[in-house]
Amino acid sequence: MQSLESFSVDLPELEELSIQGNGIISLVGIEEKFPSLTVLDVSHNKIFSIHNIDLLSALPNLAEVNFQNNPICVHKE
Repeated sequence: MQSLESFSVDLPELEELSIQGNGIISLVGIEEKFPSLTVLDVSHNKIFSIHNIDLLSALPNLAEVNFQNNPICVHKE
């Protein structure tokens, strides 16, 4: 799995999602598939673009995010 767009389910009431270690590089579509998220763990993936952080602003209830061990953690910006 490289992006959440390939995720075949929509879970609009899901509040906590842990998808660590799945080779994900993009969070595009997260706001459509999981609009009620409060906690997101995407640690140990391959997320490198700062654009993925911008996408999270579409999740109004999001309070906690874990990006640990992703290339974005060493991004210069």
